[in-house]
Amino acid sequence: LFWGAMEYSLLPTKEDGTESPTKSKSFKTVAALVTISLCAGAAAVYSSLQNELGTTELTSYSSSCLKSSSGAVMAGYDMVEYFSLDDGADGVLGSSDYASIYGGYTFYFSTEANKALFEDSPTSYLPKYGGFCSWGIAEESWWTKGTLGPDGNPNVWKIVDGDLYFFMFNDPKSKFLGFTTADDLDETGDTQKYISDADTRWEEWFGTDAAFNTKCFYWDADSDIAAKAAQTSQPGAPPQP
Repeated sequence: LFWGAMEYSLLPTKEDGTESPTKSKSFKTVAALVTISLCAGAAAVYSSLQNELGTTELTSYSSSCLKSSSGAVMAGYDMVEYFSLDDGADGVLGSSDYASIYGGYTFYFSTEANKALFEDSPTSYLPKYGGFCSWGIAEESWWTKGTLGPDGNPNVWKIVDGDLYFFMFNDPKSKFLGFTTADDLDETGDTQKYISDADTRWEEWFGTDAAFNTKCFYWDADSDIAAKAAQTSQPGAPPQP
């Protein structure tokens, strides 16, 4: 662009002081190149900021459970707070007052401090397998990338080796942790095997793309027999954001 500008400045003008057609055409060419360069540079900077802030455009998913427009991840529960709760305690709802965006998804937090912790190191707090039932991802072969669930329950969870796992209700949690082995899917009770199975499956589906549960939840921690009602009518279910 610099040499194009120099070339333009050295082009002759007519004796009456007006620009020659060649010089006018060269000016338009240089101006167009400058505009293109500036736009490209701005786009690159914007893209870099998007990646840094975790706000890149979402992959289009066919499963309605993964739509970012459905609401906050895991019904708005605070992902950071789980790491401070007593084992087995109910999750803590976050607030839209402390919202953060990661990977195009919205996360809610219950305090400004928790939001800051997440933004400082988001991967330290992200739920495994997007917040879906970890046992289902590991061993229930009928689930596919396009048909997710299995539902996750924000009040049934476990931290294993620093990672946050959710479950539909207590029975699959017990299987995943090896406390219950009488299951026709897998009777090993080997938690590390289940984690490896689920990790492999999730990576095959999504690779490094962001994919989180925003819609498919279950609110009965004790059983899967009772029919699922609408989210807002379930005990403990938060209002829709």
